[in-house]
Amino acid sequence: MRQHYHFESESTLERLRKFSLKALIAFAIISIAYSSICIIFIYTSNKLDSTTKEHFYKRSPDLIAVFTGDSGRIKFALEKSKEYKQPNVFITGVYSKNTVKTILKSLKIEEAELNTNHFVLDYLAQNTLENVLFTHRYLQKRKDLKSIMIVSHDYHIPRIRMIINKFQDENQDQHFHYTGIKTDYGNFRNIKLLYKEVFKMIRTYGLLVLWDPRAEMDVEVGL
Repeated sequence: MRQHYHFESESTLERLRKFSLKALIAFAIISIAYSSICIIFIYTSNKLDSTTKEHFYKRSPDLIAVFTGDSGRIKFALEKSKEYKQPNVFITGVYSKNTVKTILKSLKIEEAELNTNHFVLDYLAQNTLENVLFTHRYLQKRKDLKSIMIVSHDYHIPRIRMIINKFQDENQDQHFHYTGIKTDYGNFRNIKLLYKEVFKMIRTYGLLVLWDPRAEMDVEVGL
């Protein structure tokens, strides 16, 4: 009886060892795949950024649209605005108590440096999907704006582009270009942001497969 019990214990331990090994291998494969997607994210963003710089060489965008979220995006967009001779600037996802003046003051930028009449603020968007929605709604009213530069962080650009491509009509003659703030991935916080962004991309892709955002946009705008 004791020998039989000992045999069963060894068998259970062996099964547990094999299960643990398989789980470890599966985890390693998933981690490598996930990390590979993260690398593709950054490569895609850098490629889009380079293409944007080439496109706007000796020319300016009609609109710079900045998607708020992580710090530094508005300041980066305003620097781009100066670089490109003050095109229109659309800032989406602004805190309700902010104005153009308070934003400039917080960034320590003198109002005289920029033409504040070129600024439009959106207070309604609370996430990336809504950033795109309200940007498109604004562009429906400003069809004269043909060339749009989207500003965010590099890790955020691929998801923005995916959503915009879903919104965009094939016959639309407004063209989008993307530039992102370079992120320091030597910082552990930023690595976590990148990994989290990949998860958000997968989740958003699933949502867009099931839902056509253009239908809601048409209802909201009354097209």
